[in-house]
Amino acid sequence: MTMTRNQDQDPEVDATASSTHVGPVHHVELLTIPEAARILRIGRSAAYELARRFEATGGTEGIPCIRVGGRLLRVPVDALRAMVTIGS
Repeated sequence: MTMTRNQDQDPEVDATASSTHVGPVHHVELLTIPEAARILRIGRSAAYELARRFEATGGTEGIPCIRVGGRLLRVPVDALRAMVTIGS
């Protein structure tokens, strides 16, 4: 019996073989709001308030975040790093 690579082992291997595939698979590291709070050394409640502010201001203020499944808030690591770097 021979083993072949499948999507369970490496999602990018078979992604290009799909007829419905629209581009390469990119992995984005996401944090929960409490994880982002620990990195920023702020409280959990303050972090949720800053995430709400980000959504309310269209992204001009607060902690950069996205909604996953319409309910869960997640913070992209790269966006958090950029925010901290530019001092927003």
